[in-house]
Amino acid sequence: MFLIELLGTIAFAISGSTIAIERKMDLFGVVFLGVTTAVGGGMLRDIFLGIHPPMLFENTLYVWVATITSFFIFIYAYFQKRFHQYMEKMDALLNVSDAIGLGAFVVVGVDMALTMQYQDHLFLCVFIGFITGVGGGILRDILAGQIPSVFYKRIYAVAALLGAYLYVVLRLNFEVAFAGPLAILFITGIRLQARQHHWKLPRIKGNADEIRKN
Repeated sequence: MFLIELLGTIAFAISGSTIAIERKMDLFGVVFLGVTTAVGGGMLRDIFLGIHPPMLFENTLYVWVATITSFFIFIYAYFQKRFHQYMEKMDALLNVSDAIGLGAFVVVGVDMALTMQYQDHLFLCVFIGFITGVGGGILRDILAGQIPSVFYKRIYAVAALLGAYLYVVLRLNFEVAFAGPLAILFITGIRLQARQHHWKLPRIKGNADEIRKN
C-alpha cells in the first residue's frame, strides 16, 4: 500500500502542477496546486473517517514527495523554449498520470476503510475510496477556477465508483498484492479508454436560455 500511495502522490502532483502551469501560476502556485491535488483526497478521507489531525500533518513524506515532483515539473516547463510543444507532451502525461493517480487513491481509500474494520459497511468503503480518488482533483479544479472534471469529464466518477466496488470485492477475497494492482489497472484502463474513444455520460446540450425556451 505504501508503494501504491507513493505512485498516486507522484501522479496527482504531476496532474495538479501541470494544470497550474496551464493557468499561468507562479512557482508557489504550481507547487501549492500540485501538493493539494496529491494529498487533498487523503485529507478528505481522514476527515470523513474521523482521523484528526489528518495523516498528512503527522507524516509529511507525501507532502514532500508532491512538493519535489511539482517543483521539477515547473523547472522542466520553465526551461522549455517552445511552450506549445511542451503542453502537447504534458497533455498526454496529464491524462495518464491522472488516470493512474485516480486508480491508486481509490484503492488506498478503500483499504483504509477496511483497515478500520468497516468491511460490513459496503457503501461507506466505496464512498471513502471514491472521495479519496476524486477529492484532490475537485480541490485542484476549484482552486484553478474551473468546473471540477469529475462532473463532466469522460466517466471520471463512474470509473472511480466501479473501481472502488471492484476493489472491495477483491480485497475481501484476495491479498492486497493481487487485488490492489488489478483494481488500479481496471480504473486506469477505463479512464484511458474513455479518453481514446470519447466515452461520456449523457448531458443536456445548449445553454440555459435555449433550455428555458424549449
